[in-house]
Amino acid sequence: MTGKEVYLAALALLFETEETAGDAEDHAPSLINALLGDLFSINNMLREEAGKERLLEIPALSSLTEDVPYEDKLVRGCMPYGLAARIVYDDDDMAKVDYFTQLYAAAANAFSRARSRRIKDVYGGVV
Repeated sequence: MTGKEVYLAALALLFETEETAGDAEDHAPSLINALLGDLFSINNMLREEAGKERLLEIPALSSLTEDVPYEDKLVRGCMPYGLAARIVYDDDDMAKVDYFTQLYAAAANAFSRARSRRIKDVYGGVV
């Protein structure tokens, strides 16, 4: 999913279009980069669960045409809510900000639930 697709998904949640969103698109890459920082550890947990290498550094988008380099279910199921909360903040409607912030937090929490995994017993017992 590209940064633009995340942006359009956030606008859809706000019942906005590119034409009605004002200058939000100008700020979207920076706002998405903030989300990448917020979701870094959750993304690494999802990567580990999928058998992939952890990312060592928080990535950043330089434009909305780039793919968001996080696990697809996190990008689709969480990031649009966080971006919507940040976009709507400019409207000075704190009820909407709170609403989308709660949806974002709930989605992030759903992806960060504890997961079982095998561990190595360093004392020689049975795992």
